[in-house]
Amino acid sequence: MEIIEKSFPAEFGEAWNARQLESMLALPSVDTLLARQDHRLSGFAISRRIFDECELLLIAVDPEFRRMGVGGLLLEHMISQSRDALVAKVFLEMREGNIAQALYSKFGFKPIGRRAQYYRGNDGECHDAVTLAVIL
Repeated sequence: MEIIEKSFPAEFGEAWNARQLESMLALPSVDTLLARQDHRLSGFAISRRIFDECELLLIAVDPEFRRMGVGGLLLEHMISQSRDALVAKVFLEMREGNIAQALYSKFGFKPIGRRAQYYRGNDGECHDAVTLAVIL
């Protein structure tokens, strides 16, 4: 939970809580990737495969390890596992303006949808959700 708390500032109001994380990880279709550096957890990715699609549910990198390629390695490995499992499309949803969009674009993800005012920050302000996808 520490990486989630560090990675998603409280003002966003959208970070997963421990109960949500535990229930998601218990599902048989969910995969988790962990990244470690110097014996420390530096990041993780959680995805869910259903038939020929994979959804990246959550990716988080400890701020101390950002700009070191951790997120890219997690994403690359998740995409590779998806290809091996004959997944045709990987998609994800994120808050509009999320700085990770540049990383996703680098891996070929393109916007395919939008949910108006989907996320509500702790300040009460609403933000759109953007759905991105890449065809494998």
